[in-house]
Amino acid sequence: PVCMLVLPTNPRFKAYMACCGKWICGACLDENTRVIEQTNAKRGADPDRKLPLVEDCCPFCRAPRPEEEELMEQFRKRMKLNDASAFYNMACFHSHGMYGIQRNGRMGVKLYRQAADLGSIDACLTLGEMYGEGNVVGRDETKQRYYLELAAKGGHTAARNSLGALEYANRNRSLAMKHWQIAAAGGDDDSLENLKHMFQVRCLSKDEYAAALRAHQKARDEEKSDQRKRFAAKQRMEDRAAGLNPY
Repeated sequence: PVCMLVLPTNPRFKAYMACCGKWICGACLDENTRVIEQTNAKRGADPDRKLPLVEDCCPFCRAPRPEEEELMEQFRKRMKLNDASAFYNMACFHSHGMYGIQRNGRMGVKLYRQAADLGSIDACLTLGEMYGEGNVVGRDETKQRYYLELAAKGGHTAARNSLGALEYANRNRSLAMKHWQIAAAGGDDDSLENLKHMFQVRCLSKDEYAAALRAHQKARDEEKSDQRKRFAAKQRMEDRAAGLNPY
C-alpha cells in the first residue's frame, strides 16, 4: 500500500528506496510491514499451508528487502545513474558511519556536494547547515546562504526557515518574515512559531498572522491521513521508550 499524498516535511517520516529510486513515506513502509506480518500470521496458521509466506519487500516496486551488502550495491548502481538522492543518502552513511561504512566527514561533504550539484535539496540544506555551524567544513556565511537559497528555491521549507533566521539576525525583519510566511505556507512548524513571536511583538499584523495560520493548516491537511497519524503515535511511543524527547 502506497499513499499518493504529499511526502511529509519531517525527514524522519520518509525513506529512500535504492531498489527503485523512490521516496516512500514512513507510514507506508510501516503499513506495508504490518500487512505482510498479518498475512503471514494467517497463512502460517493454516494447517494445509496452501499459500507461501510473503517476503518483506519494497511497497512500491515489490523488490525483496535486501541484506546490507546488497543494499550498498543498489546504492552504487543508483549513483552510476547520477541519482541525486542516492548520493545524498550515501553522504549520510559516510558522515554518520552507517551500514558498515567507516565514519568519514570529509567524504560525506564531498558526496553532499555531488548530490547538491545533481539537484538534491536535502543535500543543499545539509551543506548550508554545515557551513553555518562550521561542522567538518570551515564556517562560511556566504556558502551557508548559497546552499540554503538553493534548497529554499527547490521547495525545502526548513531551508527557507533558516534563511529567515539569517535575515532576522542581520536585523532585516521584513525579509525574515517573508521567508517564514512562505515556509509556514509549506507546512513548516518552526516558521509558524517564528511568525507567532513576530505577531506577539507587534511586527506582524493580526490579519497576516491569521493568513499564515490558515496556509499552514492547509499544507498540513494535504499530507495528513489516519495511517500517518498512527505511525506518528508509534514513533512518539518509541521515542519515549528510548528516553528521547518526542517531537
